[in-house]
Amino acid sequence: MNEYIPGVCNIGLSERKNRRLIGGLGLIVGFGLTIILAPSLIKLIVFIPYFVAAIGILQDRLHFCANIGLPGIFNFKELGNLTKIDNNEFRKKDRNKALQIIGLSLISAIIATAISVVI
Repeated sequence: MNEYIPGVCNIGLSERKNRRLIGGLGLIVGFGLTIILAPSLIKLIVFIPYFVAAIGILQDRLHFCANIGLPGIFNFKELGNLTKIDNNEFRKKDRNKALQIIGLSLISAIIATAISVVI
């Protein structure tokens, strides 16, 4: 997708590449901490990189950034070149999609953290 669609797609290729990188780094840090902190309860800290990984990967796959969807903006140009959405209905759709991504990311991070603590 290379155009803004309310509640469906609010970021272009450059923004998606950035989310993919962040998601991959979050997974690497999460796995690394899981191994390093083996039997320790401090392992609960892996929730943070797993959340970052989940939100980055979901945003890339869904072509939608929660952080720019919440305030009602979008970007299909280079990183940081944001456009404000004036239509209230479009903003509401984007806000709902952003909250959905955040919720799915929280659930994914909780599951990954629980698995890490058990291992």
